Amino acid sequence: MKKLYVGVPWKNHMLRRSRYEAKRRFLRQFAAGRSESGKLRNQFKSNAAHAIEASLIAPSEFSLTTNSHQVATFFKELSHHIAHGTPVFIDLSSVEILAPDAVLYLVFRFWEYRQRLTLYRIRGNVPRNDKCRLLLLQSGFYRYVRSGYRPSDSDGHILSIRSDQKVRTVVAREVVDFANRHLGREYDERSKAMYTVLIECMANTNNHAFGEGFKRKPYSKWWLVAIYDEDRRTVHFAFLDGGLGIPTTIRKRFVEVLRSIIWNGDADLIKEALSGSFCRSKTGLQYRGKGLPKIRQAHSDGDINDLRVLSNRGLVKGGDMQLNTLDIPFRGTLITWNFVA
Repeated sequence: MKKLYVGVPWKNHMLRRSRYEAKRRFLRQFAAGRSESGKLRNQFKSNAAHAIEASLIAPSEFSLTTNSHQVATFFKELSHHIAHGTPVFIDLSSVEILAPDAVLYLVFRFWEYRQRLTLYRIRGNVPRNDKCRLLLLQSGFYRYVRSGYRPSDSDGHILSIRSDQKVRTVVAREVVDFANRHLGREYDERSKAMYTVLIECMANTNNHAFGEGFKRKPYSKWWLVAIYDEDRRTVHFAFLDGGLGIPTTIRKRFVEVLRSIIWNGDADLIKEALSGSFCRSKTGLQYRGKGLPKIRQAHSDGDINDLRVLSNRGLVKGGDMQLNTLDIPFRGTLITWNFVA
């Protein structure tokens, strides 16, 4: 038996295993951005013992697509406190406008902290505004966080948060049926087109939004939510993946790489991906990378409106693709639109 552990096959086996474990460690640390060191654990315990807690006041307009700078600053400060082991109290009481995209991103960041860290503490409250508070309670937010608040049953106007790592055709059909039911539409050709778009968004998350090393890892998840606005008779929809972002995952020309570095041309790259003039997917497959052009086409056809795509430092709005550059980079890709009757 002794010879088994000194033979070449065993040494090769142990070498492969060592490389595999080293790769896993690297991927975990890369995804987390940093490892949870002993210094961080000690800092957290010290802050908790001395009742040190940072208070973060959410902007009154809590929306990533219409108030990008203030909300991005809020999340940057939240991450800073968590990274330094400081307990945080999130004050949502002054929120007067609460967008589905902000709720979705808040859930994603809380889930992400839970995946990467063992010592952190976040407390908070709910908006005083009745409409915002109801949205938070019925959106499915409290299914993803520990809280004294109990999630309320939806009144039928909210398709609560859904999340998964894989393509879920049932969920895609749920979204389309939800929009059709509230807007009085039939399941027709435009419904089929939007169903295909949703499938493409989900597939993108697993295929290249997180890079090759993160497929089938707990980090490669998509998130979505839909809310019916009775006053405007529209269905607000938000889709999020927390991956590397469109400007990182699409194939770039050398000039575009320089432009992205020097002039923050992320919005230009998102615009290119939306235009679909040629295949931009890093997979190189002809049938991949069609989701964004289909979304833009649906906007042009009038099936959806108020299209917004936010990724890294770029924000593109509407079918005419207004370009905006963000001061603070956004993690992943957020796509929002309104279904219309």
